[in-house]
Amino acid sequence: MVRKSKEDLKRKCAELLESPVERVNHVPGLLAAADSVKSETLCKLILETLGEFFAGVIERGEIVMTGQARVDGLKDCPEKVYLKWIMRQYSTFKSILQQMMGSNRASASQVSALGVLMDLLGAEYVGEISKVSYFDLCNRLIKNPAMPEQVRGAWMSKYFTYADLRYYTLLEIARVAAELQNQKGSDSSDVISVLYDILISIPSGLDGCLGDEGKLRSWCGASEVGVSAPSKTNLTNTQRKRMKRQVELGLIDNDPNKKPSIWCCENSQRLAFSSAWLSFLRLPLSELVLHKILNHIPENVIPHMKDPQMLCDFLTTAMNAEGLIGVLALNGIFILVTRHGLEYPEFYKRLYGMLRPYVFHLKHRVKFWKLVDRFLASGHVPAYTAAAFIKRLGRMSIEAPPFGAMTCVSFIHNLLRRHPSCDVLVHRPDRAKPSPPADGWGLIENDVYDAVADDPAESRAIESSLWEIEALRNHSCPQVAKYVTMLDKDLTKKRKTSEADITLALAASYTSLFDEGVKKRVKVVPLEIHEEPITHLFGEDWW
Repeated sequence: MVRKSKEDLKRKCAELLESPVERVNHVPGLLAAADSVKSETLCKLILETLGEFFAGVIERGEIVMTGQARVDGLKDCPEKVYLKWIMRQYSTFKSILQQMMGSNRASASQVSALGVLMDLLGAEYVGEISKVSYFDLCNRLIKNPAMPEQVRGAWMSKYFTYADLRYYTLLEIARVAAELQNQKGSDSSDVISVLYDILISIPSGLDGCLGDEGKLRSWCGASEVGVSAPSKTNLTNTQRKRMKRQVELGLIDNDPNKKPSIWCCENSQRLAFSSAWLSFLRLPLSELVLHKILNHIPENVIPHMKDPQMLCDFLTTAMNAEGLIGVLALNGIFILVTRHGLEYPEFYKRLYGMLRPYVFHLKHRVKFWKLVDRFLASGHVPAYTAAAFIKRLGRMSIEAPPFGAMTCVSFIHNLLRRHPSCDVLVHRPDRAKPSPPADGWGLIENDVYDAVADDPAESRAIESSLWEIEALRNHSCPQVAKYVTMLDKDLTKKRKTSEADITLALAASYTSLFDEGVKKRVKVVPLEIHEEPITHLFGEDWW
């Protein structure tokens, strides 16, 4: 009986595709079967058959998308009864597709339901997607916790390269994010994670929505030259009949001077992109999501925003975090300052405050120091600011692990080479006499440098000296003492010197330094001769 039922459904599918008008009465039975059939293969066949059938109905203009009022305006006749009936069947089919995407069916059927629904939404109007239906679909895909990842993944990977879908998806993201801001006290972490995944999968600029001929691609069938409806010369016979039918019903405007759709405008796309990101960044973000965003923003968000300086508040707040997140946020500010005209006079003050000994133990310390090197690469930094960073790095080298001290020496070398006026720091022997540290930062007798000052301008570093370098010459790790010798050269002669490669120091670790020391050949081996044999390790009264 089951086999007979399956064969009957397959037969109905074939007949409906072959003779859609004569076999239209198969539709209710197939709709009922699509929601109840257990075979995934058969379910997929039914969905695709009904999708193709209703697409043909839309092409013939038999489904009126503006509402029941249009149908009620017709005179009583068999056509009116048929149109009302076919519209009900179509609404039922779309509801089945929406429910099936979040059901317990296999992922193949769910992805197939999404594909059929998207095909129908793109066919409902000429040159314009059904916005209400698409917004409803976006809302389900974003907020439904039972929505499978395969369905979302298919949606993000296949449809966001179309300009119209990109635009309307960004609008819905902005609306959902604004809605979440008003829902205080509710846990929205799952929805925020979904919004982030969607945002980073959307092409940053319209270049990702261009077709083979360099024209915008649209899902709704609009002309690729950017008008709201395709010109009649580019229409097929079926599309021309469909357009004529919709003009007669008043669904579309046949005015040849009609302005392009809003999603065709680059400024509108930039505004939607900016609105979506700014609304999302106002949400309570986890540290993991914040870290990913700060890595993504500089190259993928800032260049494509309507006004990149609108990100300043978000980046300034993120800079309050310690470690890598703070310096990543500072990197965003750096890009806004150097490329987009942002005035931020406290940039180096904030960077100066981030340099603390704990940064040598960060998980992502390599990226942290590479960004710091980028910020200090300019030779136009004021001398007092450069001197403050040199002294701060010198103090940090005293407390840092060996590989951290090597990093500090590399930075000091490069800063002295970039700023010849700071050379006075290594030519003040009268101020190089250290005394035992009085606190964690090591207050030094006769050293005018203020290590606890937050502002580089108030540290008086340019009046101090680099006595810390002399201390490192006697470091317990021989590699550190050897590294200090690079400062013995005359760094003011740039032609005879080159900048130190900080990546070598950043790649060092306790393990690499130990291995290097073990493998090193020792030319002179120290020997100790005892006149009497050693009988114990410690003296008798050692305790």
